Amino acid sequence: AVPNTPTFPFVSSQNKLTYTYVVRSVSADNVESADSTAVTAQDTVVPTATIPGGLAATYTITFIEPVDEATATTLANYALTQGVAASVPVISSAVLNANLTTVTLTLSAATVAGNTLTITGVKDIAGNAMTVATRVF
Repeated sequence: AVPNTPTFPFVSSQNKLTYTYVVRSVSADNVESADSTAVTAQDTVVPTATIPGGLAATYTITFIEPVDEATATTLANYALTQGVAASVPVISSAVLNANLTTVTLTLSAATVAGNTLTITGVKDIAGNAMTVATRVF
């Protein structure tokens, strides 16, 4: 690392997908240097999800970054399977919360031991598709 080199996290409250910036230094005499070469950075981070444990009829899924509303609320991206359980509740809704990083899943009934929830196809706001997330209850 270069001493005294600032780093900037790739996070923004405006959720931009691509950033372009230039750097200019200012001397003690308040003289500005020429602009640096423009640098462009793009989000290439694949979103991952945390699925809470426990038997319940509502789950709040947490993503590591803001996700796309269309893919986060598509019920086909969430599958609840039977496994060794006697019954499988139906996923009735997937609501993306205002923070864009949590989805509230509502089921027709509480999960039972042996049910498995699998999440696929959810994308972040830059279009990066998540890897599969699974939780066995």
